[in-house]
Amino acid sequence: MTEEQGPHEDTAHELRQSTNAIDMDIASIEDPNLRRRIAAAFERLRSKAEYGLVFERHKPESVVLHGQTVREDRYATLRSDPGPRNAYRVLAIDGDTATLQPVDEHFRSVGQQTTGMLDELVPVARFGDPIFPGLIKSSEDVLGAVDGNGNPTKPFHTVVNGENFHALETLLYAYEGQVDCIYIDPPYNSGARDWKYNNDYVDKDDVYRHSLWLSFMEKRLKLAQRLLNPKESVLMVAIDDKEGARLGLLLESIFPTAGIEMVTTVINPRGKYRTGTFARSDEYVYFVTLGSATVAGEPDPDYAEGALVPWRTLRRSDYSSRRGSKKGGTGQFYPIYVNRDGRIEQVGEPLAHGVPRSKSPKVRGCVAVFPIRDDPDQTEMNWGLTAPELRARLSRGYVRVGKATPGKPQTYEISYLTSGKVLDVETGRAAIVGSNPDGSVLARYVTHKVKMPTSTWVRPSHNAEVHGTELLKTLLGGEKRFDFPKSLYAVEDCLRLFVADKPDALVIDFFGGSGTTAHALMRLNKDGGRRRSILVTNNEVSAGEQESLRARDLYPGDAEWEALGICEYVAKPRLRAAVTGRTPAGAPITGEYKVNGFEILHPGPMSEGFEENVRFYNLTYLDPETVEAKQSFEQVAHLLWLVGGAEGPVIETEPRSGWALPDGATYGVLFRNKGRAGFAEALSTRTSAGDPPRHVFIIADSADEFHRSVDEVGADPAHTTRLYRHYLKNFRTNVIDLKDQL
Repeated sequence: MTEEQGPHEDTAHELRQSTNAIDMDIASIEDPNLRRRIAAAFERLRSKAEYGLVFERHKPESVVLHGQTVREDRYATLRSDPGPRNAYRVLAIDGDTATLQPVDEHFRSVGQQTTGMLDELVPVARFGDPIFPGLIKSSEDVLGAVDGNGNPTKPFHTVVNGENFHALETLLYAYEGQVDCIYIDPPYNSGARDWKYNNDYVDKDDVYRHSLWLSFMEKRLKLAQRLLNPKESVLMVAIDDKEGARLGLLLESIFPTAGIEMVTTVINPRGKYRTGTFARSDEYVYFVTLGSATVAGEPDPDYAEGALVPWRTLRRSDYSSRRGSKKGGTGQFYPIYVNRDGRIEQVGEPLAHGVPRSKSPKVRGCVAVFPIRDDPDQTEMNWGLTAPELRARLSRGYVRVGKATPGKPQTYEISYLTSGKVLDVETGRAAIVGSNPDGSVLARYVTHKVKMPTSTWVRPSHNAEVHGTELLKTLLGGEKRFDFPKSLYAVEDCLRLFVADKPDALVIDFFGGSGTTAHALMRLNKDGGRRRSILVTNNEVSAGEQESLRARDLYPGDAEWEALGICEYVAKPRLRAAVTGRTPAGAPITGEYKVNGFEILHPGPMSEGFEENVRFYNLTYLDPETVEAKQSFEQVAHLLWLVGGAEGPVIETEPRSGWALPDGATYGVLFRNKGRAGFAEALSTRTSAGDPPRHVFIIADSADEFHRSVDEVGADPAHTTRLYRHYLKNFRTNVIDLKDQL
């Protein structure tokens, strides 16, 4: 067994060998009744066996409920070292002290009862316990697209700080089957303590680390599958060689009918030095296409709109095409006579092989140019066209004299338009817009040609150090706050291939990290689009920062700890800077969106910012006893706003009228039956004005009450949702059959 293989990650071949051997052992049992019983029992086990990608499916992670109250008959963990390894059942509470029963990772009682101080504990929910998520705004909005009165005019990008499994479950309420694109850059499981499972960093010495990672990913990808639009959508997953092969098998098992392709992208041209192994220079992106989704083409740089028609050097470049070779032929070594004005006077006749160049005729006032390599042997090559064909193209302006090179064997560079480029000019794809000093045509493309992207991307814009790390530092005023961000343009290229023609696309990234996906979508919206993103990112600190903070007696939930988390310290400042064009210190950003020597869309100064809006949330875990007692609509109000399209005002409280449909709102809420008449009138007015709400919520505890309200207010049943008066019932998540997990 190697370090890369956990003890439960057997291959299908090994499993078949094992079961065949057991069959033979069973067949050798002499007692027929015993043989029959054992064979039947083994067959039942074999029917449950899995082949292909086999791994230990650990139970999903428990979640620490910061902000909730420790209660009797619930579970808690140590605030200083949270997780199932330090979990307890709270048996009783007496003042500031709790009586605790230690439990194992399956929350089964172990060991002796003990006591603990309440302020040293924090609630923890095991998988299977119902969780009630809510969204609470965590900071001021970033507004870049507003009208003259400061009102937002575009939908909001949304950033959710929280555990992504429960955030995805929550988003299912709003967007199940509606998402156009999911882009994720999950932890690569390098063994360098770069991710956590159950609040513990996973390192290279954990023999289960591949199973842990696969289990972690499988649960989230299954939720992602439910979010994606089955008719047309795409999932993109960035990964490297540590888990790339296993990820491909996992995707095939979850998306058996989807199209799955993998692209290689060079992110570090120099390669990452690794002693005794290849220097890794690339990563991979899996594209999983659902329904009718297909890869869009992209402009061919040789045919870009407005670009000059490219010329090709006339001299053959491959050594096998040198003069006198079989491939070179006998008719393409001839003089081209260039006068003092840099124009071609005439094209000479071919010289037979063996005839020296000095024997060619002289033309007064001209230099005879031959195809000669600038190498120690001054190798005689051949021209790329025969003399008659070159004369024909010269007459139409399709041959060009380049700069003089008097110190080299070939004294002028000669270029020509290939047959394809000639066809572009003569069919109108490119237009002649002038002429060069030597009389050759100056042509530009009037339309771009689309080509299909290749499966290997070698693009300067994908350099992660330059256009990821350094770009992020520029946005943050020169501070390095995050290791290994993706190249902004690499993510942008991935998204463009699938949402360029979807101006209202919804994109989710549930490993949001530093916020690159939202930033890339903002750049795509420079085409006038209203695409929006939902980023889910946690507020974890790095392993090194965690040790340093704990040494100072600081823990999750403390202000100093939270201030250094990836959401607060990186994603929020990065997106604020991108939209406003100013660093966290308030200075104009000095950088530009550009790639040296490479053309990108929408170049320009970063200080211009974007006409985009961003709203920030914390995913909270609501205390059902507190919320249900208050019937608190405020706790779920922003989830309804997301359903309405994350645009316009949020309905945050229940008005006295019993209904709400504010001006500019994209959804309305009927709270009480007494509000039916007023709500019906407001709906009718909005509909008559051509501005009906996208969604209507009706609060009703019975189906009959709900349907009567739909009829009386005239709501569209297809876009109307019933809410329970006990609001938390609508958003109860994390409920599974524990027997399936133990």
